[in-house]
Amino acid sequence: MNKALIFTGLLLGCSGEHNFGKSRSTGTVAGGDGKIEIFPSDGVVCETMAAGHTSTCGFRANSVGEYDLRLLSMSIIQAGENAGVKVFDNLRPADDTLGYPISIDAGESEEFIFVAAMSEEGTTTGIIEILTNDSSVSDPSPGKIRIPLSATAVDYSGDGDDTGAGGDDTGAETETSDDTGGEAETSDDTGAETETSDDTGAEG
Repeated sequence: MNKALIFTGLLLGCSGEHNFGKSRSTGTVAGGDGKIEIFPSDGVVCETMAAGHTSTCGFRANSVGEYDLRLLSMSIIQAGENAGVKVFDNLRPADDTLGYPISIDAGESEEFIFVAAMSEEGTTTGIIEILTNDSSVSDPSPGKIRIPLSATAVDYSGDGDDTGAGGDDTGAETETSDDTGGEAETSDDTGAETETSDDTGAEG
């Protein structure tokens, strides 16, 4: 067998393209730095909750660069405090099938959620830190980006003076008639009624 033919066959075999793992969206390119954009851009403000209850909060990580964005890790580094207990917890992808590192194709996004719980009224703040393959971010170090968090709880138990005041609405009603054959009827809403007849035209 000709050695030249064998060598040529090996080269042709090695030149075949192998595709392992999931297929990528058309137009995405792997291998370079990704670029991250967080929405909302100014941080996450959780919906106001009643003291003693919880609120589910969330944000979105957008891949806005030419290359795929990789989220290598994500954690709550400042959990806030309310009544001596941490407020922010259970940070996770909204898609519970995802695990770190998370790869987001260029032009795509992923949502993340966490829980805020407060037993007393007030406002507290926290921070989420994400480590990415985006070299353009550096908060507080290359590849890292921090998201400020805020949560507020109020007391809905009722602090208004809802006595119905605004008039003397005791429910008492008084009806008086002073005719020459007048009748007077009074009700003080106790269920008792008094009827008096002063019939000056009474027969003798």
